[in-house]
Amino acid sequence: MPVQLLLIWLAFARKKETKDKLRLRIGAFYLKRGAGVQVGQPIKFRATEKRPKHLMFVENLYYNFKLNTVTHKLSKTPIKGHSERFMESKTEKAA
Repeated sequence: MPVQLLLIWLAFARKKETKDKLRLRIGAFYLKRGAGVQVGQPIKFRATEKRPKHLMFVENLYYNFKLNTVTHKLSKTPIKGHSERFMESKTEKAA
């Protein structure tokens, strides 16, 4: 069992969290782990085969209970505070 889950269970055992909050934190942990993408990550997106590829950024991840899948929203602009770690800086390209 990962360390993060052990810490979550420990907080519950100390009665700092209710059962609902505990389940939400565990769900968020598994959502981050199983999504395959992260918020702010750039994705090359093409609407049809004839159109050129555009760089889109993952804006939001959420679990769709009706479809039983993890879905996401895309944005055309980088997400401030999240996209910087995925983008190469111009000084690294020049070196």
